[in-house]
Amino acid sequence: MSSSDEAEFRDDVLVSSEHAKGSLHDDDDDDMPLANLLNSRKRSSTRTVSYADDDEDDDSEDDVPLASLAKRKPTVTSKHTNGSVPKSKVATPKKKKVASATTSSVKKKKLNKSTSTVSNSSNADKTYESASAALYGTQCDKGLLIQRLLCRWWYAMTWPDPATLPVRPPKRFDALDGFTGVYVCTEGDKVGQIRDLRDKTTCPSFQIFVRKDAEELRQLLLKALEEQRAQLVAKEGSGTPTEKEIDQLVKWAKKVNTTKADKDAVKVLKASGLSIP
Repeated sequence: MSSSDEAEFRDDVLVSSEHAKGSLHDDDDDDMPLANLLNSRKRSSTRTVSYADDDEDDDSEDDVPLASLAKRKPTVTSKHTNGSVPKSKVATPKKKKVASATTSSVKKKKLNKSTSTVSNSSNADKTYESASAALYGTQCDKGLLIQRLLCRWWYAMTWPDPATLPVRPPKRFDALDGFTGVYVCTEGDKVGQIRDLRDKTTCPSFQIFVRKDAEELRQLLLKALEEQRAQLVAKEGSGTPTEKEIDQLVKWAKKVNTTKADKDAVKVLKASGLSIP
């Protein structure tokens, strides 16, 4: 075979071999489904970019045991189409039980009743050293009448009685300002000496008032309250807090059962082993 013939032979072999390779690839594509063929071409045409973070994540996933990966469950948050969380998934606060007004009022009444019972029993068991301490301490009506009258007796009565006093002060004595019937010595060896000529048997004191009936005490107290109010309004006008307090005392005094007040006073003194002085 000549050299020219040998070259032509080689060229034919190369062409035939290239044709054979192309036919193999064509056959593979013919046997592949159309959808797979399109996907494979897209993948081949798509450019893949890798990052270092992805490699690290892949490496971390490779180190995790398969059992742990199998236990992992994807967290799924169910939402409505509008993006809101379903009502069944929303935690609703529990309502606190509120006691009704009637229940609380009943409890308060019971508490006040029990407290008053305890205080009354403690006052009944307590002993006092004097009649005034007993009547004031137990706050019986007669004790309150006396106590409130002593705070304003000068509005209801005049003491000392001017008719019982001398027309002129005693010799070498002068009248003591603010104390009618009381005199102070201003000459001689007894300068500064006090002489009291007031009638002690009628003075406004507990010992005198406690011997009076509760009804007489109430009338004196009402008289004193009315006069006190009149003078108050004349100086300060009506509607003052003091006037309101006076009105409350008037209402209380008018409601007092004077017969019962006398009996209760005797019981209180007897319980403490005392008597009216």
